[in-house]
Amino acid sequence: MKIKATLSIAYRQDCISIRIHDEASRIEFLDAEISHHEFSRGLSSLQGRPFIECEVRGLQWIGKKCVTEKRSIECPLTTYDREKLSEWLRANAQEEGWLVSAHLGSQGSIDSRDGKTILNYSVTKYVEVE
Repeated sequence: MKIKATLSIAYRQDCISIRIHDEASRIEFLDAEISHHEFSRGLSSLQGRPFIECEVRGLQWIGKKCVTEKRSIECPLTTYDREKLSEWLRANAQEEGWLVSAHLGSQGSIDSRDGKTILNYSVTKYVEVE
């Protein structure tokens, strides 16, 4: 499978940071750090070098298109405690095939209408690219 990705290489005081980001799914799926010495060895064409430890994540979604939609739900809780509301949202707003974003930190994510608590959130799914 071929994908379009962006490569980010950043120089830090103690290491070189390398990240790869899939354009379709918008997932940063590889995060690696390498010492300056090993990075230099890699640039000088030493085969099989350097060995680095990488963190990979979200591989099941690589090459798929990210679809995000907004949702609203009435919540029976009468609190503005974002942690409690997020827990309630995760437990009660899951839809089959979608991932719920229970982050309620943005302005307008918790609303009150007619004395009822309304939670505004988003859901995401990854679909095959045609």
